Amino acid sequence: MYGRQSDPIYYAHGVDGEHENVTWSRPENGRYQQLVGGRVEFSFAPAKWWNAKLQAVAMKDKFVSEQETLDGQWSGKFWWNNSFRFNPSFGGTLNGYWETGTHFEHYWWKPVVSLEASLWKTFCQDRLRLSFQSVVLARGRQKRTDGDGYVSYYHNYTKPPCP
Repeated sequence: MYGRQSDPIYYAHGVDGEHENVTWSRPENGRYQQLVGGRVEFSFAPAKWWNAKLQAVAMKDKFVSEQETLDGQWSGKFWWNNSFRFNPSFGGTLNGYWETGTHFEHYWWKPVVSLEASLWKTFCQDRLRLSFQSVVLARGRQKRTDGDGYVSYYHNYTKPPCP
């Protein structure tokens, strides 16, 4: 995979020289920002009633402006999706998602994890469906920004969807 965005805006952060309790963000016009990476996917059926799919993505970010070039580190995302069909009217799913921790210059993102499960049963010749869905485990995005003499944190515990 390859993505390139022209004229992105990058935000530099710091602490005011006269007032140490005041932080600032300064937008900087960039020439381009690019993302390079690759994705693999593997589907298989461990049993007649069980289908599984594994997916993995590796990617790296880069930002280029007139003043600087910033390279991020490699990061990854992993999916493990399972569907079960025990009989024609009864089944379920078990889906997992994990995203590695990464950093880009003075931005740090902690790992993201999610595990979701569901059970379903159909009635009346597939016209009525009863479903139970649960998020077994989830830790949403958390970001840390390090600046000149300060650290800011952003916590978002929303659950990432499992594709």
